[in-house]
Amino acid sequence: AYVHWQSWHEAYPGLVSPEYLEKLTLEKCEQMAFTWPRNTVIAVDDGRVVGFVCWGNRGEESPETGEIIAIYILAEYYGTGLGRQLMEAGLEQLKEYPQVCLWVLKENRRAVRFYEKCGYRPDGEEKYLQSVDAAEIRMVWKRRQAMRIETERLEITEFTPDMAQAVHENSLDEDNRRFVPDEVFETVEEAQETIDFLISQYGRTEGPLAYPVITKVGGENIGYVQMVPLDGGIWEIGYHIAKKHTGNGYATEAVRAFLPVMAETIGIGEVYGVCLQENTASRSVLSKCGFVPVFEGISDYQGEPREVYKSVWKMRTMDNSTLDWYRENAEAFIASTGKVDMSPHYNSFLELVPSGGYIMDLGCGAGSASLYFVQNGYRVLAVDGCAEFCEFTRQRAGCEARNMRFDELDYTDTFDGVWACASLLHVRKADLPRVLRLIHRALKKDGVFYASFKYGDDERNKNGREFSDFTEESLCALLDEAGGFRVQRIWHTNDARPERADELWVNVICLAEKNK
Repeated sequence: AYVHWQSWHEAYPGLVSPEYLEKLTLEKCEQMAFTWPRNTVIAVDDGRVVGFVCWGNRGEESPETGEIIAIYILAEYYGTGLGRQLMEAGLEQLKEYPQVCLWVLKENRRAVRFYEKCGYRPDGEEKYLQSVDAAEIRMVWKRRQAMRIETERLEITEFTPDMAQAVHENSLDEDNRRFVPDEVFETVEEAQETIDFLISQYGRTEGPLAYPVITKVGGENIGYVQMVPLDGGIWEIGYHIAKKHTGNGYATEAVRAFLPVMAETIGIGEVYGVCLQENTASRSVLSKCGFVPVFEGISDYQGEPREVYKSVWKMRTMDNSTLDWYRENAEAFIASTGKVDMSPHYNSFLELVPSGGYIMDLGCGAGSASLYFVQNGYRVLAVDGCAEFCEFTRQRAGCEARNMRFDELDYTDTFDGVWACASLLHVRKADLPRVLRLIHRALKKDGVFYASFKYGDDERNKNGREFSDFTEESLCALLDEAGGFRVQRIWHTNDARPERADELWVNVICLAEKNK
């Protein structure tokens, strides 16, 4: 009861009405604690209760959805990891449910960020609580799917207990002893202990996150790939292919496929590769996978000073200079584009979106589309890599806004529509198929997708911004490569800005095809 009462008075001033906080007395919290004592886990420090989590379910309203009803910790325990431990305890109690929801005050930015780090995402539902004079949004956590990456010759999956013998044998070759001796398992029992630990890390983002590499032909366990956390939020790639299977390009094939998937899963934009300078085979793999050298010289390697080679891989779908341009010119860009009439395009899009549906405005810019959609009764999440645009749109349209790059999209079956007007044109052509697959994943079945590009075939830099141009033919080819989109309409138009009326654009509206 004390944690409940104290948490509200620490976290909610300025977020809820002062009258409600005044009425929320310790006695009232005690009464609630005695009335609903069930389904609660408490956190105790030195005999003192410092946090708790409560859980339940949605009943007939949504029988497949569990709910975190409340989670509170004292302010002095912020940043200690206690909140994450309580959340994991609550999710463990709700393990029978494929998804779990919770409600959070819309303006409680600290809490929203915490829930996002725990894997929750807004689903567009919102309600106003008259009692506290504030709005709440619903966020949903979905139980993870098992890792499975396929390449032409390999499968990257998850470790299982019966792989101990193969892991033990793969670790014993001379290269492993020479370059990574701490990953040699002299007995099957040692390998089993490590596998058990690695399995316990799945579904988390703290790491290490290691996965076996299996051949499609023969189903043989030939090694592993992994992501290992270092200090300062940095992650390092690790990999090993057993000696008898080297020389076939398996390491390069596995690492290339593994990197972007794990970068998206963890939510990072760069990965480091570290090896001994003399390990020419490992250096070759890193180079072939796009790693760029950043250091060669004496450095600590497994507790000893050694000649080390360090390199970095960056997941870049939009050139940093483009984002820098928008950050530096945000105010002028908003002024020049904020009043452009795009209503014919909006209406063509909205004709296919269910009334009141949930729309992602991807690359929200000045927020004009978000405002139009909100005014017409739709729920909107504005997304942009430029924080200034996100804040402006949040204020202008009164909708949720999330500052993230397009390659960081982490939604699944959430949106009825994705609007990407003049935004994806800044993504490199080589990276667009992967970004389109993230958009497809974010859409519900038959969700509507709109995008527009400048007309042409070039990939160019103009005044500090990168552009990828398309024609009707090349855009259809791109969508075919990405897969899962059914084109409803594709057409070209003149620029809606009078001073640029001679510039051509290609527009497309698609539906997301999904099996479920």
